Amino acid sequence: MSDLCWECQRNNAAVYKSNNFPELVEQAKLKKQFAHLELVESKRNLYRQMVKNCKDATSGLKLSSNHSCSRDITMHYSFDFAQQVHFPADPLQPGPIYFLTPRKC
Repeated sequence: MSDLCWECQRNNAAVYKSNNFPELVEQAKLKKQFAHLELVESKRNLYRQMVKNCKDATSGLKLSSNHSCSRDITMHYSFDFAQQVHFPADPLQPGPIYFLTPRKC
């Protein structure tokens, strides 16, 4: 079982399989993986900054009954899609292949 995203899994597999290819092909596959990792890192940093901003904005607030939009704050809601959608699945099945198979319930 892997906790890598589907793009990382595909890029890693391509890098592993390019072992006997010319050097330029190997470098192109590695560059593609590094570009993906840089994109993921920038998205992760953006998410962390948004969470930090929300924590800072709500640090002194207490839960109580308030009118809607009564405070000038920003909230960030997130959830793990896989935890919220309940489909039977094989946990070792990689990436979007799961969604291509018919549901058998």
